[in-house]
Amino acid sequence: MAPLTSLIDKPDTLVGAWMRETFPHVRLLQAAVCAATDDILVPRPSEVPAGTQGAAADWWLRMLVAPAVPLDLAWNGARMRPRLRPLAQRFLQELDPDRAVLQPANFSTQPDAWWASTCYALALFVELYRNPGITNSPLLHLPPEADVADLRALASPAVIADLVTMRDVALQHLLPQLPAGLVHAGPTFDGSRLIPADADLINGDLLLDFKADQGGSPRQDGTRSAALHRNDVYQVLGYALMDTPDHYRLRHAGFYYARFGHLARWPLTELLTITTGDAGADLAALRGRFAEVLQQTRAAENQASTERRQRLLAASRTAEAGEAARGRRPRQEGVPRADAP
Repeated sequence: MAPLTSLIDKPDTLVGAWMRETFPHVRLLQAAVCAATDDILVPRPSEVPAGTQGAAADWWLRMLVAPAVPLDLAWNGARMRPRLRPLAQRFLQELDPDRAVLQPANFSTQPDAWWASTCYALALFVELYRNPGITNSPLLHLPPEADVADLRALASPAVIADLVTMRDVALQHLLPQLPAGLVHAGPTFDGSRLIPADADLINGDLLLDFKADQGGSPRQDGTRSAALHRNDVYQVLGYALMDTPDHYRLRHAGFYYARFGHLARWPLTELLTITTGDAGADLAALRGRFAEVLQQTRAAENQASTERRQRLLAASRTAEAGEAARGRRPRQEGVPRADAP
């Protein structure tokens, strides 16, 4: 089943179409983020891969805030590549003997390079899970005898320095602004039973998504502003709406831009009012409607999967029947078989 983010990206899916129809007004949010960020604080070095580095930054930001960070996505990625399982197992067991949860407090004396290389390795394994067809992962070029030190060495000095700088910026610009309350790293939702979806962080009543991109195009004076993309808004709204029973008591949602040191957040009711254009937008009602869309999406996927299996089974039976018929076909006396030499 495709994850929420993939469904949002495609306007021809039920989820993508519903999001665009229900929340058409995102420009005010985009303008607010642009106006609030004067310039990028941590430009990404050209030799640092953007996607992997963004995921690694997500890991470290979670570890700065949460007392426990689940490791299941990394292990799920490793399981998809049998050759990498032994290495991943050794690596993850260094973090937790059960490969389940990393507790940052247990590693408080580790140096910055350890933290950065840990987050980078976790990001690489998660890439295998989120993109099963990936062919250019550095993990795939490790020799069979590679050990955990070789895995950590995939984080180059430039990668490590970039992650450490984003960590330092977060300590100054993010942590002091976070609300009190329980922290959930990588939370899933009631709707995740239907469509795979896991957010970055919930801190108190704040649902937070981390962004580590370089923002929009440079202004005329060379400065950059953070960029809020339409699908980013839909992603956060989707998470909030998937919490159908209001388990997390979410009341705010927003984004932290790791390269800008900027936290953009709104009351959830305001976010719904702006994006729907309806001052009376009701969270509970929207959650109910979105749950129906997710159920329809899941049912359609189940039906399509059943039809695919039936086609494959029918094709297999047809092929078997053809083979059997060729094997039973009587041969006329004196007439050679068609496949005889």
